[in-house]
Amino acid sequence: MIVFSGTEGGANMTKNLNGVKAATGTGSFIFAVLDGSTYFGKGQPGADVLDEVRKAYDVDNDRTYLLGESAGTRSALQLGFQLRQSWFAAFWANDVNASGK
Repeated sequence: MIVFSGTEGGANMTKNLNGVKAATGTGSFIFAVLDGSTYFGKGQPGADVLDEVRKAYDVDNDRTYLLGESAGTRSALQLGFQLRQSWFAAFWANDVNASGK
């Protein structure tokens, strides 16, 4: 799962995701978390991370997910709908504050 955090930052988002693994059934997920404030509106860093994760692990489009929260929404929209349109099984935007083209 590629995640663009909100203003809480990448480290806090990672902590939050790790804290809910058991409850959400995501214990076997690979989480790649980017700081949404740092990469505001820049989806390419997420594409770069996604490429590296896919080189290292056997992950296909049917098992690849994208999450954009608050400050990370614009970056996630760009990644999911412009840069890597067919690479995700699902996209979740929390606190939607932007729209895609």
